[in-house]
Amino acid sequence: MSELSEFIQSPDVVELHMGYDENLISFLEDKEYIRMGKVASGNKAVIYVKEHKIDEVLRELGTKNLERLSLAMGLLGTQSINEVKIPDVKQELGLDLEGKGVLIGFIDTGIDYTHKAFINKDGSSKIKYIWDQTIKSEGPEGYHFGTEYNNAQINSAIRNSEST
Repeated sequence: MSELSEFIQSPDVVELHMGYDENLISFLEDKEYIRMGKVASGNKAVIYVKEHKIDEVLRELGTKNLERLSLAMGLLGTQSINEVKIPDVKQELGLDLEGKGVLIGFIDTGIDYTHKAFINKDGSSKIKYIWDQTIKSEGPEGYHFGTEYNNAQINSAIRNSEST
């Protein structure tokens, strides 16, 4: 994993889209709390800043060239969970919120379906379906791309991975 990827995955990182100029380049030098991602079309740059330093960055660089400010929801970040108050709801007295019998859907960059978190005690998968949109095919019903794998196919793939 690259240093930039690790930085972005921190749960306290904010994404900024700003004007790309000499002022930005010189400001970025030797700062541990800020990284530049890509330079977008024309003169816009994507930069990532530790949340506690955002005021300092905006004071120094100004907001004139600020195009967008958003949380950089890292793959392992907890910011989104905290933003929607899930910990508060889970601790509400009288609610039995353990997740038993709940079906959850994920939109993700990929999944390790062999990970123990997704495997039942009997060795079968907890995952009902995977829709891999990177594999070219006719797609699941109603879609024209990707390949859908059902639970039986996932279980077969798990068994095959164990035998290799």
